[in-house]
Amino acid sequence: MVVGGSKGLVDYPTYAYLPEYVGAQKNWALEGQSMFYGEKELKSIIDNTTFPAIIDTGSSTLAVPSKFFAAIQKEWEAVVKLDCRTNDEFCQVNEPCDKIDEKVKGIGFQMGGQVFEVPPSVYLNQAADACQFGIFKNNLGGESVNLFIIGEPLLKHLYTVYDFEHSAIKLGVNADSAASGVMIYPPNERPVVRTR
Repeated sequence: MVVGGSKGLVDYPTYAYLPEYVGAQKNWALEGQSMFYGEKELKSIIDNTTFPAIIDTGSSTLAVPSKFFAAIQKEWEAVVKLDCRTNDEFCQVNEPCDKIDEKVKGIGFQMGGQVFEVPPSVYLNQAADACQFGIFKNNLGGESVNLFIIGEPLLKHLYTVYDFEHSAIKLGVNADSAASGVMIYPPNERPVVRTR
């Protein structure tokens, strides 16, 4: 079941994308267009080009182009003591995630003409001794350097239909995840979110 019933399930045109790395298979991908930190759009930092947003059901994180990551890292560092060196894969802080959740903002991925926003509670992961940020810098090379890899933190909250006949993906917020705070909306039409 999808939030908003059948109207909440949106059809996104996709294209197959073959990255340069060895052994890659064609992947489902949307057109990546921009990124947001809260309501602040970050598109100006990465030229005005579009890029693939790979839908990767096998990934446990969300990867973003290095320029986007640097901008988000700067936003995080303004409000928390961020450590991006101890762990090669994640930035982290030595505070509980419920304390960090109050300081950082949601991340929006503009893909296929819609913004897919994940709140901090979705991208923060509580480890034994640190709160890890489940968004990392895409370290792939070549033509793959400027792409989103959309994995489990967002996909687990979406109802996804793969339409092979029309080469399209239908996506909607899963009704069981309605309380997660994940949202899909047109750019510049962000729903009003209740503050704590």
